[in-house]
Amino acid sequence: MADSITRLLESLSTEDDPLETLTELKVAVNAVHPSALEDLVTNVPLNALFDCLNSSNGEQIAECSYVLKKLLDAHSPSIVLQQFREPLQRGVVHPRADVRELCLTEIYRCTDTIVHIQELVTCHDLLLHTVQSLADTELSVATMAGNVITRLGACEAGLRVLFTGNLLEELQRVMKESDVIRYRVYEVLVNLQAISPLALQYCSDSGLLTQLTGELSGGDVLVQVNCIDMLSSLAQSTHGLNWLEQQGVVGKLETMLTAADSDPMSSFYIPGVIKFFGTMASIRPDETMEHHGAFMKIVFESLDSRDPTMVKIAVETVGMVGSRPDGKMALEKQGNAWTDCLKQFGRIVLNPPTEMRMYGLTTLASLFSLQVTDHTEDQLSMLEGWFNTFSPKPMDTLMSIVQQPFQNLHCAGLAVLQALGNQPWAQRAMANFPGFVEYLVDRSTEKDKMGKEARYEVIKALVESSTALETFGSPFYLKLKEYYRQGPFYVRVQAEVAMEGSN
Repeated sequence: MADSITRLLESLSTEDDPLETLTELKVAVNAVHPSALEDLVTNVPLNALFDCLNSSNGEQIAECSYVLKKLLDAHSPSIVLQQFREPLQRGVVHPRADVRELCLTEIYRCTDTIVHIQELVTCHDLLLHTVQSLADTELSVATMAGNVITRLGACEAGLRVLFTGNLLEELQRVMKESDVIRYRVYEVLVNLQAISPLALQYCSDSGLLTQLTGELSGGDVLVQVNCIDMLSSLAQSTHGLNWLEQQGVVGKLETMLTAADSDPMSSFYIPGVIKFFGTMASIRPDETMEHHGAFMKIVFESLDSRDPTMVKIAVETVGMVGSRPDGKMALEKQGNAWTDCLKQFGRIVLNPPTEMRMYGLTTLASLFSLQVTDHTEDQLSMLEGWFNTFSPKPMDTLMSIVQQPFQNLHCAGLAVLQALGNQPWAQRAMANFPGFVEYLVDRSTEKDKMGKEARYEVIKALVESSTALETFGSPFYLKLKEYYRQGPFYVRVQAEVAMEGSN
């Protein structure tokens, strides 16, 4: 088979119309298992195959690209960089977007380890074209280029090459081409800095992150909106959040929040500012609540807003803050404001529109979720109090939702039950609710894949709990274990037995 592939590759360079040979190559390559292909193609020349990309025949390019990907993937990244650097460099600037993406994808494969990244950073021209590809008109090409550049941040050698000399100058140049491309580069920088504090330091020293924060003071509100969204992503890492505080960005955003009533354009950017502080509160809940009280006040007020966008962002923010035990405790400290918030959630999950009900249920699932390792008397008691606060009859409320025919609502309700499933007090509430145990193990009430999987997750949470046997009793617990063992899609086979004398 290796001889066949080699012979076909060699014949490409002498043919005027190589399409037929490329088709034969495709068949030959597909006949070899990928694990065996590497041994077969060692030292097989691919120059003629790369040359077949220099054509206006779309079918030829498609066949060539297919074979080329198969054969390149059979080589180690080191061999690819050593033997095919120049053809890949030409491919990155090919007229067809699919070829450009193919070559960038192969370069991305060469960033899988620190050793390979250190080899890649010696390919200066290849990286220069990769940076230029951030300005590509095809988003898929630009995205793959961004993935390559982000991976360079995994080691200092990559950071040093990217943020010095021609590559940094090229980054600065492509950013000037348009607002879209500038923010495309910002996104790459934000993803890159998240890798490590060292990566953040290089990004900061380049001046490009400071340029991003400077856009917060611009006069274009849409640019501000995009900037705030990027800053929220930047704040997702502890070192990123620290950097933003040091740059005075957090204080500036709080000023925008408190002065929103006097700014007629604030409706555009306030959702983003709330999201930023929600991200911050999910990392440092107590500190955020204490020093940026205006944020949570606006969130609570927004739950009762007539603007569905503000209600949605407030609901999601509460879920983000309350996803961790320390965030839950910080919310509890809000006193009556938090009690009113929980009651508002009870109204949200019962009243239209359906989309908002689902957001509310998703947040309730986040609020009630508590890992077994975090089960303390205080946490469990607090969540039980929340459960009894959000609705006068919380189990009635949840069961009325999970028994509805609307699949999205039904599954969102089951997700809340799943979150509650490992907590003893919640298990008691379930066990005491009339008809709950019978409903839960009745497979006939689930008709589609999403519902079956959602119910199975509830079963799984109960079975894996150390207190379920004691709470529900042995007969029901055995039914739960059987359901769990059979899986979400089990169907009982009913045999038909012919009786003697029947027609």
